[in-house]
Amino acid sequence: MESKYSQIGGATIGSGVFFAFNATWPFAKLSVTDTGLQLSVLGKRWLFSRDAIRALRQHSGIFSPGLQIDHINPSYAAFIVFWPSSLAQLKQELEKRGFHLSAP
Repeated sequence: MESKYSQIGGATIGSGVFFAFNATWPFAKLSVTDTGLQLSVLGKRWLFSRDAIRALRQHSGIFSPGLQIDHINPSYAAFIVFWPSSLAQLKQELEKRGFHLSAP
């Protein structure tokens, strides 16, 4: 069985930094498995298979660092950032499963 790591946080989803919906902690959850990521925000889910992820980037926010998910799914918003409670722990779990987190 595939192991899963989850973290509660916030999320910003939209066409860009200024045209986006924001959900604060604890209304977003990111789950990480060996095969991809799942972001859940207020009852909506975005699934990112490993091959649909172009890059995972550290995103600098005003108050905290986030995880920007650069993806190829045309039906999803172009700008998706998860604001984790611990980016260091999330980065460690991502790397454990073969994902790489780029600096901003």
